[in-house]
Amino acid sequence: MFLHLLRHLPGVVVTASVFLACNRPCVDLGGADGRTFANEGCPVVMSGRFSGVGVTILVSREVVQSWLPAGLLTHEQCPYEEHPVVVLFGKQRDLVRTKARPYKLMYTRNGKYYFETFVAVPYLKLKVHPYQDPVFHFVRVYLDNARAARQGIRGFGWPKIHTAICGGKHRYRVFRNSSQAILEARPDYGQLEPADLENDSLEQIRQMFSQPLVLKYQGAFDVYSFDMHFETATVKSLPSRFQLRKGFMPRLEPVDENVPGINQQDFGAFHIDCRFVKAPLNF
Repeated sequence: MFLHLLRHLPGVVVTASVFLACNRPCVDLGGADGRTFANEGCPVVMSGRFSGVGVTILVSREVVQSWLPAGLLTHEQCPYEEHPVVVLFGKQRDLVRTKARPYKLMYTRNGKYYFETFVAVPYLKLKVHPYQDPVFHFVRVYLDNARAARQGIRGFGWPKIHTAICGGKHRYRVFRNSSQAILEARPDYGQLEPADLENDSLEQIRQMFSQPLVLKYQGAFDVYSFDMHFETATVKSLPSRFQLRKGFMPRLEPVDENVPGINQQDFGAFHIDCRFVKAPLNF
């Protein structure tokens, strides 16, 4: 099982999160200089607040590669025999897009929020691009807000799926249809505790967010910096019962584990509340 493998790996975990897109430099894989700009009228920075739980699994490289858009490959610098994949699930709120002036998005204004679940894959490589160090990509995003899903897909290339999500404190479920849950998590808030500041896993997570984020829009890759402000984030150890069922991701074997908290096991489950900022990254 993946928990057993994690105990024997020195590695690195990525969480991610994520979120709605903003105006970005667009990497044109077919262009003479490998790069162009698109949609310049869009806001240049997206920021907001995410509160949720992160759990890491290990998946075969072959399966991970099958999830990736053309032009994106698993990176040979990945330190694992199998590839880390992070599932992050929780609430989005206080979203703000900034260009000439800041303004909040209507679907998170005045205390509103929506549920969103991200599947993040680190240690990837752009096939045609001068930047060859590792990047990360969100291969799938489930959310329960139809407007945010439409805007993300049509405007920016986010791999979003609008679906039903039930998100209580002690039970979080993502549904493929009205009766079938494809993700179910039961965080044990009775064992919630501040994460150990000396925990090496947290430093590895922070380092992983220094990898650029890439999303594919209209056949080209957009590249971003992504900052979860770990210096001000609240991170806690949170053991969780975690189940992934058939249909959550293609070719992914079901997962049913009691995941220890990050204080009890390297790269265990954790809760994070953070302000994030996503901005264009130039090369």
